[in-house]
Amino acid sequence: MSALAPTGRDQEPAGGLRRWLYQGRRHQRRFLTDHRTAALLIGAAAVLALLVFMVVTLLPSTRDRSVVLPETPSRPAPETSLSATLGTTPDPSSPVPTDIPTAVPPSAPPTGPPRPETPGERTPRQPPARIIIPVTFIEAEAGANTLNGTARIHNVAEASGGHTIGNIGKGSKNTLRINGLTVPQTGTYTLTIFYISGDGSRAAAVNVNGIVNTVTFPGTGDWETIGSLTTRVSLRAGTNSITFVNAIDPAPDIDRVRLGP
Repeated sequence: MSALAPTGRDQEPAGGLRRWLYQGRRHQRRFLTDHRTAALLIGAAAVLALLVFMVVTLLPSTRDRSVVLPETPSRPAPETSLSATLGTTPDPSSPVPTDIPTAVPPSAPPTGPPRPETPGERTPRQPPARIIIPVTFIEAEAGANTLNGTARIHNVAEASGGHTIGNIGKGSKNTLRINGLTVPQTGTYTLTIFYISGDGSRAAAVNVNGIVNTVTFPGTGDWETIGSLTTRVSLRAGTNSITFVNAIDPAPDIDRVRLGP
């Protein structure tokens, strides 16, 4: 005998369980669908609130880290300058600033003995100052001069004053000494000698206060032409003399001398 199939009443508990489970899953899906939008809105609100909190929290610290340099106080202009600019008289009762810089005058050059030279150091030498004196002409035949030995006066039309002194030399005693060369102080001066040497160059020893220099006088071409030669001589303050001599050969005839600075 076969088993009897369950009736509809016997099948109701199993079918009801299945129906209940189905209805539960359906309500769960509806709940999730209905509340998904709300969950998204809540999440967005939470993120926004977090961002606002971070901005509010970090913004003051950012401001605090900024560096602001203090302003340099400017020094007020002196009251006297401001008054001079505005054309007003300063108030005597107002305080006078004490921090106004004052001009310092330049220091005077050091005095005392000159600094000694160190080894290897060379100090440039300054040329001696030129002494200014009036130009002086002295004729060779002037009475104040001294003729020795064979020296004598020659008449020469082209010479200054019409005369020269010849026959000088060919012996140490045959000399012409010109006196009266007066200078205000010791120094070096310019001496110009006017002469005649008609037969070629002649030499003469020029003795100035004991200092002898041999001078060569170029020929003048004949015994009527006057030549000139300029040299530098050292004279002492006061009156000096110059002697012309040649111990061996004849010296030129002397017309006059010119003394200048």
